Amino acid sequence: MAQGNRHISAYKYHPTAATRRRFFCNSFLLLCAITPALTYAQHRPLWEFGLGAAGLRIPAYRGSNTIDYYGAPFPYFIYRGEKIRIDDEGVSGRVFNLNNVRLDISLGGNVPVRREKNGLRVGMPGLAPVVELGPTLNIRLNEQLRGRYLGLHMPLRPVLSTGYNRFLPDLRYQGWIFAPHLEWQSVHQTGIGLFGARTTAGILYGDTQYHEYFYSVDAAYATAARPEYQARSGYSGTRLTSTLSYYTTSNLSLSLYVRYDELSGATFEHSPLLANRHYFLVALSGIWVFWRSDQRVEHL
Repeated sequence: MAQGNRHISAYKYHPTAATRRRFFCNSFLLLCAITPALTYAQHRPLWEFGLGAAGLRIPAYRGSNTIDYYGAPFPYFIYRGEKIRIDDEGVSGRVFNLNNVRLDISLGGNVPVRREKNGLRVGMPGLAPVVELGPTLNIRLNEQLRGRYLGLHMPLRPVLSTGYNRFLPDLRYQGWIFAPHLEWQSVHQTGIGLFGARTTAGILYGDTQYHEYFYSVDAAYATAARPEYQARSGYSGTRLTSTLSYYTTSNLSLSLYVRYDELSGATFEHSPLLANRHYFLVALSGIWVFWRSDQRVEHL
């Protein structure tokens, strides 16, 4: 049995607990993905607190033919500390920041995948949610102009599945993912409000264990329509994201987030668990900030 799927079989999938985990994972994903794209302004509040509501369309995993829809309120919290940051780039710990080069410890993840009653994964175990945590090297490529940013971001993250075994956390290493990408951000002030935009474009690489977790089929789960398959390391697709934000007032913002992954040519392209080579994630959000710090910090 493949190493990645040994980890899957050990995951105890309880529908009620899984529903709670999916809610919290999606709330986290919403917060990270659709936080308004207003960064690299010179000075911002040290912290902000508010409430948001969002809707999310997301496939169960990249390449899945199962689409889930979620709507949820979520707390909105921003902290722009010198070392620890929770902001529009996600959750990160700043290791160093020297001129145009910055090294962060960043966090990402993926929602759990339920056991399917129909579809490509029928008869296979559910997948625990995964957390990605690792270093990200950020290099600014343009001059420090107010409202404009172009940078190269290179996150290399080990991946942990986060299941439960008899009510105890069951963290298991599931490989690593490398996702270098270019990022462009801009902010425009108009007579009717402030508009922000962020666009990223990059490629993904994963090791064998990471790809096994989502795309391998062990002999025990093979069928006539779903043959045994062993995923391998290598190219994991390309990714484009775009976030558009509109600030109607200093407290209210509206955002649209779109992510597209192209999986043609990926090393797991011929997996029987890959139904669609085009991955779309769409999210809409509204955020009301009702409390913020008077202290301003440089936000670079």
